[in-house]
Amino acid sequence: MASLVITFSASIPSILNSMSNEFYRNIQYNNNYSYINTVANNPLTRYSFYAHESNPKNSNLQASIFNVHLPDTSKTNTYVSFIAPKDLAYWQKNDGQQYKQIFEEILFKNFLTFKGGLISVGVMDQVLGYATQVSNSARDFVQKKFDQLTSKIFPILLGQKPIEEEPGKHYKDHIKYISNNLLPSATKEL
Repeated sequence: MASLVITFSASIPSILNSMSNEFYRNIQYNNNYSYINTVANNPLTRYSFYAHESNPKNSNLQASIFNVHLPDTSKTNTYVSFIAPKDLAYWQKNDGQQYKQIFEEILFKNFLTFKGGLISVGVMDQVLGYATQVSNSARDFVQKKFDQLTSKIFPILLGQKPIEEEPGKHYKDHIKYISNNLLPSATKEL
């Protein structure tokens, strides 16, 4: 009886190994996958496609988090672009109150949840220029939010202390300060 138990227990690992190999050998794995409409060099974002133009400024703005189309509340089946000059009159209503609200939603729902796309100083300049055309209060609001974003949130994301806001210092100055702390001296000299 003892020899039967020893034989059986010695053969169990070999039997399980061969059963496992035979089972997995017969499964036809489909490991081929591909993303459709990907944007190159755009980490932490959703995959989508943006049409590129010959003008890099327009292409960057189209690939930014501010390329949002919203339903027009006054007309059915009509959409308003957040950044298109043709829709400027829509945003100028009520001193740009809706523009400010949508801008804040874009920042908090898209960018701060890493759902966005491109954001850069050039894109910030273009959005601020558009906000200036909407109204002065919209420009001040957008400027304030960009200043807060670059003085408080960006430094924390990059492992730095928040930047104290100073009069006359805006988002461009904050980004320069952040990058000066990140880039090595050899790169800065180039």
